[in-house]
Amino acid sequence: MKKKLAPLVAISRRIGMFFLFFLLLIKTQAQVKIGDNPNTIDTASVLELESTSRALVITRVTDTQMQLIEPLQGAVVYNIDQQCIFYFDANGWKNLCTEGGGRDGATLIDNGNNTYTFTDANGIETLISFNNDNGNALTGDPGSIFFAGTDTNATENNSELYWDTVTNRLGIGTNTNLNNKLTVNGDIGATQMLLNNANQEATPLIIRGLGESQKMISFQDENQGNTLFNINFRGAGLNIDEINKEHRLFIKILGGMGIETRTPTETLDVNGTFRVRQLAPSLTTDNYVTVDANGVFHRSVTNSVSGKQTPNSFKYLSGRWTNNEMRIGLSFGKTEAPIFASENFKDGANSIYEVNGNSLIVKLSGRYDLRCILSLIGANTSTTGQIATISARIHINGLSVGAINVAANNGSNDKTVLSSIAINDLLQLKANDVITIVVSTNAFSNTVYFNSEGTSNFSITKLD
Repeated sequence: MKKKLAPLVAISRRIGMFFLFFLLLIKTQAQVKIGDNPNTIDTASVLELESTSRALVITRVTDTQMQLIEPLQGAVVYNIDQQCIFYFDANGWKNLCTEGGGRDGATLIDNGNNTYTFTDANGIETLISFNNDNGNALTGDPGSIFFAGTDTNATENNSELYWDTVTNRLGIGTNTNLNNKLTVNGDIGATQMLLNNANQEATPLIIRGLGESQKMISFQDENQGNTLFNINFRGAGLNIDEINKEHRLFIKILGGMGIETRTPTETLDVNGTFRVRQLAPSLTTDNYVTVDANGVFHRSVTNSVSGKQTPNSFKYLSGRWTNNEMRIGLSFGKTEAPIFASENFKDGANSIYEVNGNSLIVKLSGRYDLRCILSLIGANTSTTGQIATISARIHINGLSVGAINVAANNGSNDKTVLSSIAINDLLQLKANDVITIVVSTNAFSNTVYFNSEGTSNFSITKLD
């Protein structure tokens, strides 16, 4: 019996010696290689694993179990609740999937099927897919830009979003006629738009259209989408108008600017009234601005004592008229002298005086100096065969005022000798008073005449 046990004792001694030698070897080298190629280990490795068919499985724990462990710094476990690897540092356990796995805690995980899962720092996941409906890698026509469709899958629609790979131009709502870097077929909404080129210089905004109706910028209400006003190109000019109110402001190309009109005839043409809220004080050398019957402004000289004019303090504004007919016969009795036929000058224009036939209408109240020379020629015989009498008098609103003025040197029988009547008076007039010069004669009609152009005149000056 003892002889049979001897071989077993010898084998046991040999195995013990082997393990003792192995332990001494490990302690001497301080390196361990497990797996394939056990005799090959990097000199910098303490423990090295190598296998193409087996994996390293680290400690697997739950959240509760992991928090009960107080290991050395650098310890690693796999948290089966969080499905992620945790490591331990001086501050506790750290999740490699959220801390250090991506920028600001975000991660991007390859799902292995041409899809990726992006998880932001708040844990919100977004699936990024490069597959088509069949699960294959996406392919499309050149210029396709893929985006999520209504079924959440990647899709393309070149008629809505297209990139021209030849000209490097983008089309939105169209894939044809891409003549610019960006071509949009539809509306553009922007809270702010700044156009700069590479040198930070302003770049012009170009709007093209097939017709006048398409060359338009429309401004709408931010909530309801109602059009407030438009800027458009119509009638060979730039038109700015409110909705349903055309021609609020019209700038004619190579022409003038019209306000409330599309047909400006001057550099600035206002169809309506306008207002100037503030003017600089006037100077003694300033000219008075007048407006004619067509609303066109003119410059008129005014001799103001103070050099300043207000609507109620016009001074020394004058007007002058002359008869421009060769000869006009006087009627027997009374005749209104046609003295206002030709206007020589008029300070203040129609705001001060206005001609109406053979009458002059005063527009402002005040004291006026009236002077008139009536040049006459003709017979001296009355209907009774006596020397004819000819006189003239100022009429205001049809009533005679002032002195009666008579003709001088009225003794001609051959219709060649001139005679004249001089009228000079100072009158207090009211706004809208009508001035006429009435000539009275007892001569036969058409035997005494006003003389030719340039020999008769009427002047009026406002004194205060």
